[in-house]
Amino acid sequence: PRVGEVTNDRASVNVGLRFYSDVPGTVTGIRFYKGPRNTGTHIGSLWSTSGARPGTVTFTGETASGWQQANFATPISITARTVYTVSYLAPGGYYACDQNYAWSALNAGPLRVSGSSPGVYVYGSSAAFPASSWNRSNYYVDVVFVPSGTTNPPASTYTISGRVSGSSATLTLSGASSATTTTDTAGNYVFSGVRTGSYVVAASRPGYTFTPATTSVSVNGA
Repeated sequence: PRVGEVTNDRASVNVGLRFYSDVPGTVTGIRFYKGPRNTGTHIGSLWSTSGARPGTVTFTGETASGWQQANFATPISITARTVYTVSYLAPGGYYACDQNYAWSALNAGPLRVSGSSPGVYVYGSSAAFPASSWNRSNYYVDVVFVPSGTTNPPASTYTISGRVSGSSATLTLSGASSATTTTDTAGNYVFSGVRTGSYVVAASRPGYTFTPATTSVSVNGA
């Protein structure tokens, strides 16, 4: 979806979404939209109606902006027709916020938003249960959900590709995973089967010096 305003609020705050599912299933992760000034360590949480927190996860390998996703170490079971809240801590503020959002037009069955103003928040310097709403705002926090009886799809993989001057160079990938490849005659290289995470690509060839010596790459669902 298109994301609208990014607030100028610089206070540390937890923003989230109240939701329920028509069917039982598991919550496997949390997503949120990030503007370029929304910096700091983001902590995602899943909350029950009572404010208990069955799951928490720290976002890593984030991009400078766009949708971010963090997956729980173990999927969390939820029951049907029961309200939960998914949220994340924005320690530096500058979170996405669309006021007077058209919630009634949102349809993502079997997931449903809870109430006419499901976007919620609470100020604080640590992860906390958000229960306040303001101007029917959408803070662009989402849940990754798998209905019961559905097989989890395999983790998506991506490619990192580029080109170096010269030929027959060796490229080494390190970080969330490691691999080695060589360039073709035109200097092109490709690393396939790359999963979400942060990486460093380094080029080498006897008798040659490459500038820059390494290149950092962040893969996050793209």
